[in-house]
Amino acid sequence: MNKDRFLTGALPALLILIMLSIVFIPVQAAYGSQSSMNDHSMGMGHDDENESYEMPGMSAAGSGSGIHAILPLIYGLFAVVIVLVLVILYVVFIRHRREKAGDEEACPAKRNERSGKVFLQEVKIWEELAHPNIVSLKSVNVFPVPYVEMEYVPDSLETIEKPVESDVAILVAVGVLRGLSYAHKKGIIHCDIKPANILIDDDFTPKITDWGVGRSKTGGGTEFHGYTPAFAAPEQVSPGVPGCTERTDIFQVGMLIIRMVCGKTAFDINFGKDSNTYLQDCIKDERLGAVVLKCIRKDPGERYGSAEELLSELLSISGNTVLN
Repeated sequence: MNKDRFLTGALPALLILIMLSIVFIPVQAAYGSQSSMNDHSMGMGHDDENESYEMPGMSAAGSGSGIHAILPLIYGLFAVVIVLVLVILYVVFIRHRREKAGDEEACPAKRNERSGKVFLQEVKIWEELAHPNIVSLKSVNVFPVPYVEMEYVPDSLETIEKPVESDVAILVAVGVLRGLSYAHKKGIIHCDIKPANILIDDDFTPKITDWGVGRSKTGGGTEFHGYTPAFAAPEQVSPGVPGCTERTDIFQVGMLIIRMVCGKTAFDINFGKDSNTYLQDCIKDERLGAVVLKCIRKDPGERYGSAEELLSELLSISGNTVLN
């Protein structure tokens, strides 16, 4: 706002200064040239024993003096044209500023309308989910103010200090996969699994939250096609490729495990390295490393076929074979 006020206030002053310079400097130069010409003309002819002399190539009428006589007029017309151009540019600038301000005033309404649609679609998806590893909704209302009351969960995976031990990472991933497996069976995909969307309760049970970019095979999901770059699957960012599927969630679980065990995202640690190399550097458990590597395959067809299949694999590593 301060910057806009500065521009709006300083621009007229700058234009006035330019206008004055354009008018004053050429006219002053023209009159100075005319004055110099007159002075020069005064010294061109002189009496020497009652004889007068003329400069070669000039008539008595002074052909050059005629051009210099109209030179101020030419400069003046040129200055007027420049001033008119500057005035037009200034008017266009002011109109653009006003139109932009009008758009900015209208934007909140557009954003609110769009946010309202996303909110309703997200709630529609979320209301269908009731599982111990998914944050539950307690109450939802749209009027007069949209709000959602959900289960209170005190912590989030985002705030937990990392890296963590492989056993802890597997425990969290198993809980997330149980929730995802349940959602997938109902035709719902999350599409944005990341530490900030995994809440942790007092018993260290992970609970999935924020279904704002989720997809429902029956309801279509939200209109908001967003993703988190550090956890996005290739199909989410590649143009012309079908977007989020169940295997997208599987990819993101693999990225989630990397974040927990390695302490950094895959993009922070694999710069210039092959995935096999950087995973071996931080995931010491070879079985877990192999599972993660399969999760993050570029081709979705090379990943685990379902959340339940990946869940079974992780449970076999942890020694727990209970699926529910």
